[in-house]
Amino acid sequence: MGPACALALRALEPAGPYVAGDVLRNGPSQTEGLLRRAGLSPRQTLLPVSWILSSPAGLASSGLVETCDAVPCDLASQAVAWLCSPEPGSSLLEVGQGRGTKTILLQSAAAQRGGTARVSAVEVDQAKVRLARSRMERAGLSDVTRCVCWDGRELDGESLPSALSGEFDRVFVDAPCSGTGTMRRHPETAWALEPASVRDALPAMQLAILSSAAARVRVGGTLCYATCSLLKEEDEAVVDAFLSGNGAGFSPVDPRTLGGYGSLPTGARQLVDAMATDDATIRTARADSEGLPLDGHFLAAFRRVR
Repeated sequence: MGPACALALRALEPAGPYVAGDVLRNGPSQTEGLLRRAGLSPRQTLLPVSWILSSPAGLASSGLVETCDAVPCDLASQAVAWLCSPEPGSSLLEVGQGRGTKTILLQSAAAQRGGTARVSAVEVDQAKVRLARSRMERAGLSDVTRCVCWDGRELDGESLPSALSGEFDRVFVDAPCSGTGTMRRHPETAWALEPASVRDALPAMQLAILSSAAARVRVGGTLCYATCSLLKEEDEAVVDAFLSGNGAGFSPVDPRTLGGYGSLPTGARQLVDAMATDDATIRTARADSEGLPLDGHFLAAFRRVR
């Protein structure tokens, strides 16, 4: 069976009904109690403050998503957020915030490691920025998170909003992509993609965002590049183009050398190890199985050396 056939077959399988908790609102036992009382039959996953729901039908009507007591997101997305989570008290720039799900995951992971970080988050869609700001308030993060409407391709200029100026300890790029790693949740993806987009337009935009965001990393700081794509054109090819161009001052590092990995329990580290590639990147689909359904995310990390 070739890779294209395997991809098509995986896309037909049901997605895992995972949720994460927000420790800024509740401790793990409190969150699990809320999920149980809502009749969702939660089972703890290998990651901290994370559950898979055996009876997920009532999640939307439970009110737990609206209050940010439960954050629906695939286990693969949670793993990426843990690996990229900022050090407590440090500064992080998130590029491609969307509606703020990863922001909550990043800050919750940081809080479990000792405290929240100072996060500035960029999103080009004003409607999503408004939603993200509302979620930050409900999640208890509005005091430590600034949501800014800005084009991620224009972070290397001089005239930036104050929340985006200066340099950051870590920059996390959650790049817009084809979404081929999430077709279990979004089967329409297969019909919406054009070959030219995957071959040319998307990689060009991803490289532009990564190159621009790199300008905001302090010397000695780290840059993380993530997609929910399974395609090398959007992942390894973008990384190679970055390192041979505007990323000449960066050195690739294994995402497992970042602080988040060392804070994980043994079972979670073993899960992440199963996702690791020989090229020191993360492909979550490597750990995908019938008993542990995972979306396909890609993660590469770099350290600024000059």
